[in-house]
Amino acid sequence: MSGPALLETDDLTRAYGSLLAVSRANVATHKGELRSIIGPNGAGKTTFCTLISGEVRPTSGHIRFNGRDIAGLSQHEVCRLGITQSYQRTDIFPRLTVLEKRAGGLPGLCALVQLLVARRSAHRGARPRARHPRVHGAGHLEVALDLSRRLCVMDQGRIQFEGTPETLRADPAIQQRFPGV
Repeated sequence: MSGPALLETDDLTRAYGSLLAVSRANVATHKGELRSIIGPNGAGKTTFCTLISGEVRPTSGHIRFNGRDIAGLSQHEVCRLGITQSYQRTDIFPRLTVLEKRAGGLPGLCALVQLLVARRSAHRGARPRARHPRVHGAGHLEVALDLSRRLCVMDQGRIQFEGTPETLRADPAIQQRFPGV
């Protein structure tokens, strides 16, 4: 997509002692774009999303929303800007498959962590309504590949690949490292 990014990270890093949970992540998401962050357990996906939402502060790097650096803002300050986080709740409709939940208009149940760039409500205390872009830390690969225009593959805290589902499926290196994509 062209034009300025609505939400972007620049060398975003979060260290816990010598462990780099997220290491120099650079991701740009544009208005109207749905993007998934996929990878194995422990790859850094959840930490990446908690950094954007303000739940966790970065060790270094930048997070920009509409051109404003929001890295280091508290979670409630980030929420006031319209970015919030919701965790997957698989127990709400336990008899439905992931695809049935998605078809039923429940895309939040298809993701481990979902960041929503939401419209601020004119009414104090009202829940914000979601709009794009959305960044999913996907728990279900098929859903991420089906829903997203662009994906990032994260492993060992780093973005290893960024592109469309088609280019991800066609990349032999990604296929070798992440079978089943």
